[in-house]
Amino acid sequence: MAHPLAADSTMAADREEYYAVMDETTKLSHRRQTTNDLLTGINIVFLTAMGAVFVASHLTSWWATAILGLITAFAWLFDITWIRLLNRYSAVISLRISYLGAIERRLCDAGVFVKITIPLESSIQTVTTRGVYTLERDVLYRPGNRNRGGFIRRERFLVILFMGAELVVTGSVAALTELIALHVLARVAL
Repeated sequence: MAHPLAADSTMAADREEYYAVMDETTKLSHRRQTTNDLLTGINIVFLTAMGAVFVASHLTSWWATAILGLITAFAWLFDITWIRLLNRYSAVISLRISYLGAIERRLCDAGVFVKITIPLESSIQTVTTRGVYTLERDVLYRPGNRNRGGFIRRERFLVILFMGAELVVTGSVAALTELIALHVLARVAL
């Protein structure tokens, strides 16, 4: 049988670890958001450069298409790295949240965390939970919930949107340049 003092020190250690992991997970989430902000900005710079090349070229020379192709290839290198970072952040944060959920269960079993009933926003339903990470999992990621998958799906969609936009701009410039070279279209005056 465990000594009560040992049980108290174990609970105190669990609480300290819980708060430390929670703080580190929050910092990791902020770093993920900073990465998203930075790479969104970089993609906007790439698209702006593509627009400047488009306007400057008047689509009369293939050099514009070549430059846009290079910009697209370079942007895709950033975007592929971005997707890999998102996957890594998602995996690490998910592991940490699972770990925090396990600590919440342990603290609940020890009587440190008590189950509480919370009314859900914009609903008459309630949920009974023992900690914030368990609450998020129970509400946001329950089976059949349309929000399943969390932020990662939306973040990846943003990356794919940038990749598609860069490809469409490059392809459009190539097609318009070819049509102008064949005299199907008049020279673009911008």
